[in-house]
Formats: sequence, C-alpha cells, structure tokens
Amino acid sequence: QLAAARGLGFGAAEHFSPGEATKAIPAYKAAFQPSAALAEPYAILCVSAICAESQGAAEELKIVSDVATLRRQKGARGAPPTLAEARAYHFSAEEVEKLRPFAPIYGDPGHVHQALTNLVTSLGADELMVVTNIG
Repeated sequence: QLAAARGLGFGAAEHFSPGEATKAIPAYKAAFQPSAALAEPYAILCVSAICAESQGAAEELKIVSDVATLRRQKGARGAPPTLAEARAYHFSAEEVEKLRPFAPIYGDPGHVHQALTNLVTSLGADELMVVTNIG
C-alpha cells in the first residue's frame, strides 16, 4: 500500500510469503499513484525455482531445497545440505505439510520456463527475480 501511494516500485517475495504475491501485486497495481519516480507501477516478483536437465534431476535438487528450508524454519544458519545429506534425511508427515506452501517451481527447462511465464503473466509482474536454495 505504501509503495503504491508514494508511486514507488514494489517487490513481492513469494518464496518467503507464499500466496501473498497473488494478492499484493494486483492490489499494488490497482492503487498505484504516479510520482516523479515512476509514471506507471513496477512490480518485481521473486520466486524460488530449480531447473535441471530432467524432471528427475530437478526432483533430486528439490530435496536439497526442502532440507535447507526446514533448517531455516528451525532457525539454523549455514550452507545448504549436500545432495547426500538431503537424500539421507527422513521427512515427517508434519514437515512435508510445512514445506508444501514453500515448494519451488522445479523441473526441466521447458517446464520451469512455462511455469514462470504463466506466473508472471497471471500476476502482471514487470520483472522476475529467481532464487534457489541449493549449493
């Protein structure tokens, strides 16, 4: 609301606050007031994505991201786990549920490209920032 009222750019971190960008970006664009800084609204969408040669390879890397996310949720800092460490981790049903909203977009290049394109288009984002949580 503040960025829109002051005519500033806006960034939505979907990877930190799942589901918020779907509300925040359209609300920002609808409420935007032009300013000396910007004549039109400008929204940046930040998402987590993992792209690999194949869907199977991306699923392997997603395990690394999942373990790193759990560690971060528990307040642990440091480098993401290795693939071997992530493969050895056993997820509880509760952890699987906690991870669901934070799932990255993942897959082969064609799948990731299409998913990112669809998301940017549906939200009306002007710029896309992609982060990944694998070493």
